[in-house]
Amino acid sequence: MSTIKSVDFRIKATGKGIVNWNGSSDGILENGNTMMPKARGIDLSQREVTSKEGKEYSFNRSVEEISKNLKGKTVYISQNCIRSAIFESDAYALVGLSTEHAPLLIPSIIGLVRGYALTTDGKQPLMRKSPLYVSDFDSEATDLIFEILTVKGGREDKTGGLFGKITAGDLNYNAVASISIEEMQFIPLDGIFGRAAGDAVTPEQGEDLAKKVSEYLSALATDLGLEVSPVTRFGCYKRKGSVALGAEWGILLDDASIDVLVLEIHRRLSSLTIRRTKGFVQVDSCEADYNVGHTLRVATNVGLTTSRGETPFHCYYDAASEQDQRERDIVMQGRSEASKPSKTKDSPKKKKA
Repeated sequence: MSTIKSVDFRIKATGKGIVNWNGSSDGILENGNTMMPKARGIDLSQREVTSKEGKEYSFNRSVEEISKNLKGKTVYISQNCIRSAIFESDAYALVGLSTEHAPLLIPSIIGLVRGYALTTDGKQPLMRKSPLYVSDFDSEATDLIFEILTVKGGREDKTGGLFGKITAGDLNYNAVASISIEEMQFIPLDGIFGRAAGDAVTPEQGEDLAKKVSEYLSALATDLGLEVSPVTRFGCYKRKGSVALGAEWGILLDDASIDVLVLEIHRRLSSLTIRRTKGFVQVDSCEADYNVGHTLRVATNVGLTTSRGETPFHCYYDAASEQDQRERDIVMQGRSEASKPSKTKDSPKKKKA
């Protein structure tokens, strides 16, 4: 039976001006910096010329050379910028957190989709790998615009008051995104494989955390207008097909839980808008493809998408057997003993002759 292994998105967006800048360069104008957009294939560095006598000279490019180099280029918005915008309200002022804050992050869109890394001195770091991939937003080929501007009081300035800016007019963007069902489905709370998202010391703590995740997903489903009852289960699970010894404790999400998260990400991508002082971009369309085979086929097969239908999501984990749990306990016990400082007896002092 076919099962859904990823949910992919084909995204089209439009914008004007530059949203994602790439710093400035002082090698274009003779005096002053030039603000650079994130773009592919631009070479505006100084020309290096070697004379017959072997002397090297550097020349700034002329305005004509710069303008010629800016034709038919691709402006892009980095995936980091896009991810920041998707989770902007959730991750606002999300600084200074440590491993003790993991129980607060796991039952949230941060813990379930965005991902995080938490550290505390002297403790094992906790991290949640994001199941969401988003590509750069690449524009279709366009002619960029080179502008030279001045600032007030420029004559007294060492740059002569000049600075440049490379910008753009109307832009059309294309991008793809993908949600890995395997990485979304299971939240590890066990450090046996070094990927724990939290530290559930006791079964009671694990059950309580799973309950909070279910409550969060139920509230999110209500906001989305879905009549579903997400269920999350805490237990000891083993990856299907794994030959590794032991298993790991964690929270397993059911199909209803995954449905809620997928639809929430689809909603966020479809309504994504980024506005900056010198440009903006907005998503015009976002098609979802519930993929049972080739991941990210939306990137190459235009128009080909599969709807959710009745196809279940692929389940990558089974409940661990008693033997798996015993092997897991043996591995963890061995690591615990190995991490203890060795006790050595002081060697007897030699008697003086």
